[in-house]
Amino acid sequence: MQLAKQSLDLRHKIFDVLPNSPMALQKLSESYLELASHYGFLRDFDRFPPYARESYRLTELRYRRDPRNSRFPFSAAIAHMAVVAMHNKDYPDAIRLYLEIAKIRREIVDEDPRDVNAKVRYAAALDRVGNTYAYAGNYPEAIRSGEEALQLLRKLHQEDPENSNTAREYLFAVGDLSKSYDLGKRLDRACPLAREFLANFNRAGRGTKVALNRHLDRNKTLLEKCP
Repeated sequence: MQLAKQSLDLRHKIFDVLPNSPMALQKLSESYLELASHYGFLRDFDRFPPYARESYRLTELRYRRDPRNSRFPFSAAIAHMAVVAMHNKDYPDAIRLYLEIAKIRREIVDEDPRDVNAKVRYAAALDRVGNTYAYAGNYPEAIRSGEEALQLLRKLHQEDPENSNTAREYLFAVGDLSKSYDLGKRLDRACPLAREFLANFNRAGRGTKVALNRHLDRNKTLLEKCP
């Protein structure tokens, strides 16, 4: 990280000299985004929020100047702010942020419906919306968003079961939706989803399994309640 911080300092100096340069702004925002991603991955909530906020501020400025070419990094910066909101248990703000991400990613899908990765990112944003509604205790909205996400991800996974990115997001969506139905006292829907999760988890790659361990334990526990 020392090299990344040195790069950030240098890019700050360049941006101070060239504040109207799109390239200087891009490189500076990318440095903040990289450091925010690093500390977010480590769950370091002492260092993560300041980098996330500055990344958001700079990337939003890029987005205002050139929305078409800045949508993906802007959605990533918004996602960092949503993680901060979730950490602070500010669920209304997290929902607002995830909905903003979904809106941006839907625009990208609409422009190129053949882009599978864009579809996966859009569906993943809908899944995060649903999961956050579940944290907030709004299970009908959690289920509505979760069903929409799962419908798209299930179709994409069926079309290309070897795509590890699609498989991971599909399993997250199944696991999140089974949780929402369970919390909403709908075992009639939660139990089939738990079975679907476990059946597909067993076929997933090692990296995908590591990311989904929390869902694995919860779905196993859920199945103990199922008829």
